[in-house]
Amino acid sequence: MYPTRSNARKPKFRALSDVLEYGGSARKQEAADAALGGLMQHARTLQTLQDALARTLPPAMSQSCRVANLSGDTISVLCNHPSLGARLRQMGPSLINAWRLAGFACSALEVRIRPGLPADKEVIPFRRDPLSAGAAEALSALENEINDEGLKAALARLRQSANAD
Repeated sequence: MYPTRSNARKPKFRALSDVLEYGGSARKQEAADAALGGLMQHARTLQTLQDALARTLPPAMSQSCRVANLSGDTISVLCNHPSLGARLRQMGPSLINAWRLAGFACSALEVRIRPGLPADKEVIPFRRDPLSAGAAEALSALENEINDEGLKAALARLRQSANAD
């Protein structure tokens, strides 16, 4: 008879908050603190790697690249454009050397393309065109006609903002 798949051990994936809050492999407080401490240490490690990356790359490039992970001796870097990824791969030896000088034993660079990293997106400020004098008069007339106090207050604020611009 052949072994069934149900006998195979399947990994269970849980959110870290569930493990820390409800138990699981980290049932005791000391174990929970150790798990959280490990995550914090990994986050500090990634930040140190990011700082070394930013010092090595030109400023325009460093804004569009981010250290994603350190797994074994491989450092994963996300960038927002394929041409930037190609340039990062070319700079691989100098980046690995910079990370080694920062105290990390790494020997491989993995570059992944992820369009639209937050640093790449430009923040467009919201700008509302001012209301015309005719629209302000119509709002005032409507404000005088209605009985609902909440709606009256909202119309008054809208009319006042038209006068402020």
